[in-house]
This record gives sequence, structure tokens and C-alpha cells, in this order.
Amino acid sequence: MSHQSDKTQFPKTLLQKQIESAFLAVNIELIAHQLGYKLEAFQHRLSKHLNNSFLGLDQSSFDFKYSGAEFLKALATELKIGQKVVIDSLDCIDRFLSKCQQSKVSLFVVTDFDISKRRLPIFALACLEHKRRKTFGCDEFIDNKTQMLDYVSFWVIDHYQHYQGVLDEWGEIQSYLYTNEDGDHFHFSPKGYFHQIKEDEKLLKLSKASVSI
Repeated sequence: MSHQSDKTQFPKTLLQKQIESAFLAVNIELIAHQLGYKLEAFQHRLSKHLNNSFLGLDQSSFDFKYSGAEFLKALATELKIGQKVVIDSLDCIDRFLSKCQQSKVSLFVVTDFDISKRRLPIFALACLEHKRRKTFGCDEFIDNKTQMLDYVSFWVIDHYQHYQGVLDEWGEIQSYLYTNEDGDHFHFSPKGYFHQIKEDEKLLKLSKASVSI
């Protein structure tokens, strides 16, 4: 199942825009040499940063020369980009990544599963537990609760259509339960309609298949 058309996109920072603009007027091989890279290795590293919504700072990229932030700072120096632009842009990305990594937004797929009628042993169901639980990575997180709900709505519709209403051994999909960054709960229908579950409403107790030693 692909949600590429619905992927969120972190806006380009001023640093990314200035790096892309600067490379239109410099000798890339010279820049690579100045930073201690062979051209091919430099181009590979550069693409990992510029083709990433967060300039590659959401993943480990240390290559025994630079960490992600160190590489970008050194590159900016060679391209004569002001340090304020670098610091402001990296701080902006870092704040967003920190917030989305701490948010723990999640989705649970509610089905008509009846454990007494299961066809698989518990250990096998535990291996399939991820099928009915969805976490949202930073490339899907939107720092706006209303827009995030809209994104989840599209995700739900796509998910339901992809699985044609049936989730493997878990049975027929009935609805979806979403928890936002504040711990608020929302009920989504397969068609993407949703409403917030108020505190005085009885929340569905989410079961979980697991094994322990």
C-alpha cells in the first residue's frame, strides 16, 4: 500500500534553498575536494541531504568525516552561506523532529476479531500485531492538529480500500481509533469521517496479542 500522494512535506528551509542555488554557480568537484571527498562519494552524500525533507537530519549519516549537521555546516562555509542561515535552519528542523518523535501519535484498526474463534495460535497473532497498529513517522507528522486529522482521514480511506475491508487474520475492518499528540482519541469510519471521543464516553479497550518468555 502506498501513501506517497498523501505524504506530508516539510517546507524547504532557507539553508536548503541557498545550497541548491549556490551549486548552480560552483565547481562541484572543487567543493568535494575541499571537504575531503572524492566526487562520486560527495555526490552520494549530498543527495542524501538535499533529497530529504529534513536535510538528512532525521537519520544517522556519520561517515567518519562528518555527522549530518557537521557536513551541512562545512558545506555552507565552502558555499559562503551565512552562519545565521545555517543555525536558524538546523534549529527549525531539530525542533520539528524533536516534537514529532515525542508526539507518539498512533492509529488502531478495529476489527470484528473474536479471540475464541481465532485460527492462529497466539504467538502467530503476535507476529501480525503490527498489521492493526499504525505509528506516524516524521515524514507523515503535521504540526497542526486539524491538518493532521485530515491526513489521517485520507490514510484511513486508502488503507480500507487497499485491504478491501478485511485485515488478514484480524477480520473485517469496522473502524479506526486515532490518538493525537495530546492523548485525545478520535473515532474514524472507513470512509474517513471522524469525531472526537469525549472523556465521558466508554472507550474501546484495545486488545493486544503478545508472547513473553
